[in-house]
Amino acid sequence: MKNKSNLLPYTIIILLMFIFIFCSCNNKKVLNKSIKNSSEIKVDELLKYKNSYVGDNSKVLNIISLLPGNNYRNEVNLQTNNKPYVINITYMKNKNLEEDYKNFWGNKNIDKFLQRNAVVLLSLIPNADIVEFNVEGINNNPYKYTRHNLESKYGGNLKNLTRDKTSFENFLNKY
Repeated sequence: MKNKSNLLPYTIIILLMFIFIFCSCNNKKVLNKSIKNSSEIKVDELLKYKNSYVGDNSKVLNIISLLPGNNYRNEVNLQTNNKPYVINITYMKNKNLEEDYKNFWGNKNIDKFLQRNAVVLLSLIPNADIVEFNVEGINNNPYKYTRHNLESKYGGNLKNLTRDKTSFENFLNKY
């Protein structure tokens, strides 16, 4: 009987180790799936926020949370005191995603990637004038996109890009 009671603590320790290992592996699978999906744009979800305003913090944050790269978003600042209205987004690595952060940003044409995110923001938020991105460890200068410059580049009012699902998808597939 004494032998069985001595085995109980060891059995509990071994059981806890298996549980810990299982949970760790499962978390990595969920994390990898999340990172894989961080480059996808959910058109239907984004269109729910069409005609939002810079002053509506929750809607702006919801839009940003649906954009590619959101896993690395650290901070969002909205300058709404006077025009031009600015959305400033800072991306930073964190301890859990440091290697993925390097791979994510290292495998992209960053200017093109961020410009596309800026166009999405400006097309959904008609009173936003400037979108500025700071990407830690990639460039010391912010990536800055103005409504005026992007409307010149893409041929008119950015709001037209999100007038319906088809227009929005066509833009996203083209760029």
